[in-house]
Amino acid sequence: MEFYASHIMLPQIGGRGQEKIHRAKVLVVGAGGIGAPLIIYLTAAGVGTIGIADDDTIETSNLQRQILYRENHIGALKTTTAIDEARTINSAVTLIPHPQRMDDDTLAHILPGYDIIADGSDNITTAHCLNKAAVKQGKILIKASVSGWSGQITTIMGGDTNAPTNAPCYACLFPPSDTDANAPSCVEQGVLNMAVCVMAGWLGAEVIKCIIATGQSLKGRLLLYDALQASMHTIQYDKNPSCPVCAANGDF
Repeated sequence: MEFYASHIMLPQIGGRGQEKIHRAKVLVVGAGGIGAPLIIYLTAAGVGTIGIADDDTIETSNLQRQILYRENHIGALKTTTAIDEARTINSAVTLIPHPQRMDDDTLAHILPGYDIIADGSDNITTAHCLNKAAVKQGKILIKASVSGWSGQITTIMGGDTNAPTNAPCYACLFPPSDTDANAPSCVEQGVLNMAVCVMAGWLGAEVIKCIIATGQSLKGRLLLYDALQASMHTIQYDKNPSCPVCAANGDF
């Protein structure tokens, strides 16, 4: 009660909402710029089970924005280090490492154990792979990304091959392209570390709202944040009836 008092005082959460948060199972994909602070927030919020998926090791260039890590962690696996650090925040949370790249086979195996996918990766190919898996398995996918001074986030309500939802998916917004694999990373483009934390906060808030079913989600909406111009707005996008992923005859 003392640990979660600030949550429990919120009328939208209360004791019952905090119990839902404790029972939730969230897969965080990418323990980098967005994922590192997100893991802190979700652990402190008391999300009962948090999976951490990342196959990278910690590099010096990560420390500018990946705030879970320290200089003495350089060379270590991000999943292992993230779990060790998160456990010092809240020992009541179950943290599960997935130190491998998320592909179709891996997601088919591990995703049934989670309710929500929180994608903070900076890889477009991974984003589309997660989108396919979320739609196919009926999971909620929340995707956030950052480039330079700006960020964006949207929420995908997954359907399945037998009963597709009327909500658009990530591929409706950003159709897959042969050039996705060559898209520059945030390191190659440059990134403001504070913008990363802002988007991690938005991603964490969307996760909590989806868990307790409150407020207005970003389903079918893309939120755009620009730190340089101090602006924020959303755009609405629709389902693509010929989408290769979420249309009735989508190619899974």
